[in-house]
Amino acid sequence: MIRKANEKDKTALREIWSAAFEDPLSYADFVVDHCLKLGTVLYDDRGRSFLTCFPLSLQKKGQILLQGFYIYGFATHPSRQGKGFGSRLLARAVRDTSFCLLYPATLELQRFYHKRGFITPVRIPAALSRQLPLPDFQEIQSELIYRQYVEDANHLDFVFLWSSSMFKFALDECLFRKGFVNIPWFCYPEDGQTHCKLFLSPDDPGAFSYIKAWGMFKDPVPGFEPEKSIFYLPLD
Repeated sequence: MIRKANEKDKTALREIWSAAFEDPLSYADFVVDHCLKLGTVLYDDRGRSFLTCFPLSLQKKGQILLQGFYIYGFATHPSRQGKGFGSRLLARAVRDTSFCLLYPATLELQRFYHKRGFITPVRIPAALSRQLPLPDFQEIQSELIYRQYVEDANHLDFVFLWSSSMFKFALDECLFRKGFVNIPWFCYPEDGQTHCKLFLSPDDPGAFSYIKAWGMFKDPVPGFEPEKSIFYLPLD
């Protein structure tokens, strides 16, 4: 049965996440805790499958056009995969929203979501590998950099915007990975390199390549142009 998860489910959710994504339990515990606090976690205990719906807004030059959500941490325990539990969970999640986005990590997942209505591309600035030193100490004022993020977004066409609490989660997740902030970047070490993600408009947009998130919209958004859309800091 699909239901909304609560704190009593935390141990089970952590185990599912760790098994599905092969992450250590410490990281699984970190993300599950934030999922329960900041989002709506839909859980099928029989299928050992869950996903989180995080609030996300679509705005144009500071005006909110739609309120929707981002699907995060869609996980099914390996022992239950291939039995349709995940598909039913996803269908339930998208039933009552104006739009939702997700970021498939592989082409196989992209095909899976395309078949289920996620056909609208949304641009994400590709992460760059940069030679930036790790600071010995960094005092980060999350409210200040969130204000910069919002002010920047207010000048853009079709930007998908996090709330302050979700932006803080993206920041905390970066720091959990032993990362740091170097404005306009969130940076973290991965595979021996430093990967950096933009959270502000670059000085030269043409110098950046873009990857794609995928969206499902219940109704057409007047004037929406996917090639002009931007989504900073998708959680992955």
